[in-house]
Amino acid sequence: MDIRAHLKEEAVYIDGVLADCLAPMKESVLHAAMSYALLSPGKRIRPALCLAVYEACTRDRERIRPVLAAIEMVHAYSVIQDDLPAMDNGTLRRGKPTTHVVHGEDMALLASDALLTLAFEELSSSQMMEWFGADRCLRGVQALADLSGVRGLVGGQAMDMITSSDEHIELGTIEYIHRNKTAALIEAAVLLGGIFGCASETDMEKLRVFGEDFGIAYQIADDIADAAATEAETGKTAGQDLKNRKATYVGTLGLMGAREKALQYLVLARDAALSLDEKSDFLIGLVDFMAEKTRS
Repeated sequence: MDIRAHLKEEAVYIDGVLADCLAPMKESVLHAAMSYALLSPGKRIRPALCLAVYEACTRDRERIRPVLAAIEMVHAYSVIQDDLPAMDNGTLRRGKPTTHVVHGEDMALLASDALLTLAFEELSSSQMMEWFGADRCLRGVQALADLSGVRGLVGGQAMDMITSSDEHIELGTIEYIHRNKTAALIEAAVLLGGIFGCASETDMEKLRVFGEDFGIAYQIADDIADAAATEAETGKTAGQDLKNRKATYVGTLGLMGAREKALQYLVLARDAALSLDEKSDFLIGLVDFMAEKTRS
């Protein structure tokens, strides 16, 4: 499988899903800011992972569309808030000015709130209830809420903020931040694919392991890019982690040490993907693709 080409193809499909989900909001004063954040071109890794897991169990793409949208809405909400002046004060994202730079801090914050609540509206709609049943929808809502809340994404962001002024940060703290701030939502994506694809409980645990380990490796790779890649390559302001004194593996272990740590997590993720009863060539191929990029 050509992972790069497959990701581009899936991103086009997911972009269409996101546009359709925002269409009913076009009369809202928040539509412009919500659209700017959600529809800005990206890799769509999280919904692509969800779709791959779901399709390993079933082929009905139509029914998973609201779930794909919900995952990317939560990601967009987190990105808006991460870039705010009170957080990382980011001014460039995906090669474009960040949402608060274009629409103001007030509209950016409200748009992020709207995207977060809309995500759960998508998961709990009457159509989803009809397709999957109330119990499965509730399980999906609980998984996304748990992994995007204080025990997941928000908790990781909080720890990221309170340690930003610390000169010496233990590896355990860095792992906690990566596991929650980034890996938790990637874990949520693969778990939602399994929940709505009716994966076995055995496979659900393997998906949890995959999501966590791949998610940590993904964040380490992002930290490496922040330190070593150019603004044109990443679409973000280079050197933000150093400027904001962020706790990263790169800052603690150096570039080579961070690469080794990322590869260790990718090995664990690959083992988890290989052990799935319902094999996903995409999961395995994505790990191999990430490993190749990390080594280069």
